[in-house]
Amino acid sequence: SVVSKGQLQPAAGAACASAANADQGGKRLWTRVIDLNNCIGGQSCTMAGKAESGASPGIFYTRVLVDDSSPSGKIFFLPAQCRHCGQPACLPVCASGAIVKQADGIVVTDWDACGGDGACVRACPHSARSVDAKRGNKADSCDFCLDRIGKGRQPACVEACSSGARVFGDASSPSSQLGAYLDVIKIASAGSAASDDRVVYVPLRQGGK
Repeated sequence: SVVSKGQLQPAAGAACASAANADQGGKRLWTRVIDLNNCIGGQSCTMAGKAESGASPGIFYTRVLVDDSSPSGKIFFLPAQCRHCGQPACLPVCASGAIVKQADGIVVTDWDACGGDGACVRACPHSARSVDAKRGNKADSCDFCLDRIGKGRQPACVEACSSGARVFGDASSPSSQLGAYLDVIKIASAGSAASDDRVVYVPLRQGGK
C-alpha cells in the first residue's frame, strides 16, 4: 500500500495510487526510462517537477546536469533524480522507519514518521533527497508524481519532455514503446547493481562522445 505523507500535503493522490494498484492485483511495477540520446537539456522536466512539488527555493527533485568533459568537445546532458533503487541506501539509515520501498517499486516517505535528521539525504548516492523547511523539515524526493499516476496521468516531467527522452509506465504490462526500451536495458544492465532500479538509463550510443 502507498504510505501517506501525512497532513502536510493532500493524501488524495496516495489513496488514488493505492486504488490503482489494487485494481491490478498489486502487480504494477512503475518504471521510468531516460534515453540520454534524446535529452537536449531543455530543463522542461526540471521546471515541471518544481511546479508539481512546490518545494522550497533551491530544492529540485529533477535536475539536468551538464557534462562537458568529452574529448570531442561535445556537451551532453544527464537528468538526475531519485532512482527508486532496488536496494535504496536511504532506507536502512532512516531511524524512524519513515522510508518505504513499495511493491510497485516507488520509494516513498511518511512525513508523519519522518524525524528530519537528514540521514537519508546524506546516504543517497544520487543527491536526490532533501530536507525541506517548507514541509516542516521533512525529507522528500521524487515519488513519480503519485497523485498524477493515481489518476491515470503521466508524471509531470514525462509529460513536459518535448524531446521524448522520458518514457514512463508499468513494466509488468508495458506499452510497446516502454517494452522496446526494457528489452534493450535488460541486456545492458543484467547483473548490475542498478538492474532493479525503477529509473533506468539508455546510455549514449557508441561513438556519441
